[in-house]
This record gives sequence, structure tokens and C-alpha cells, in this order.
Amino acid sequence: MSISDLIQLISIVVSTLTSIIGIILSVKAIRQTNVANNLTRQSAEDMARPYVNIFVDAFSVKSQDKVYVIKNFGNSPAYITSISVNGELGEINKYHFQSLVNNMLAPGQKVTSTIDKNFKGCSEITVHYRDVNKKVYQDTFNLDTQIFDDFAFRTTEASNSNETASAIRQSTMALLRELK
Repeated sequence: MSISDLIQLISIVVSTLTSIIGIILSVKAIRQTNVANNLTRQSAEDMARPYVNIFVDAFSVKSQDKVYVIKNFGNSPAYITSISVNGELGEINKYHFQSLVNNMLAPGQKVTSTIDKNFKGCSEITVHYRDVNKKVYQDTFNLDTQIFDDFAFRTTEASNSNETASAIRQSTMALLRELK
């Protein structure tokens, strides 16, 4: 084998190795791009999906009252397919929010249900819902109606205010709290 043949052989081997390395790097780059595209698509879906949450909230007008709140914190409608309750929600909530089943919560929409002042209990609620693309979600929440029992609250009344002015002031405070 002559030097010229040896140089040609080395050139062929180096070219082949360079081509193989280039192909391997291209395949890896394509795979990484696909992973990045999937993550981007998943992030966009997560940002656009509904997020239904159920919790206990309290507000003070003339006295402290508590409510169950069901809210869609997401950016798309949530179609409630079922709600199951493990535990008690109190006598006035004995139907366990079943009127929401087969109905829709718009983005940012919330509904509330009063909790009887004397009811003290815990429950676990599971809500099944779907988005506009029929993708199904399920979330479970543990609710304790005594969550605010050791919180202090105050309603300020002027000593010379009449009932109408007091009611307007308290309603305004409640409305401002609701709008936050």
C-alpha cells in the first residue's frame, strides 16, 4: 500500500467518522427539540386548563359567617362531571353540591354555599371535571369548617350610627372583600 493509498484510506475513515458523529449529534438535537416542544405544549395546556378548587372561607358583616366556595381558578371552562363527599357538610348542604354536576364553571367563576353557624365538621370532597377538549381532571380537597375558629374578627361600629348606615358600611366592606 502506497502512501497515497494510505492517505486516501485515512481520509475516508475520518470523513466517515465525521459524518457518523454529525448524524448522531443531529439525532440528539432533534430529540431535544421534540422534548422542548412537548414541554412547551404541556405548559401552554396547563396555563389554559381549568382548575376547580373547593375551600372554606369566612367573612364578617355583623357576625362571622362561613361558606363553602367552589371556584374555577383556571383560564378555561370547567364542566363538572361528578362530586363525591366523604364526611358531612351540614344539614343545609345535605345535597353535596349535586346541582353543579353536568354544569359549567366559567373561568374565575365562583359559587358559595352557606355553612350553618353551629355546624362543625370535616369532609373530603372529590370533584371530577373536564375541559372543552374533554380532558378529564380530578381533585380532592379536605375541608375543615373550624379552620377560622381561633381567628379574631372585628366589626367596627360608630356609637351614633343608625342601622341603615351601619348596614351600608358593613355591606361595602363585605363587597370590597369579595372583589379582591
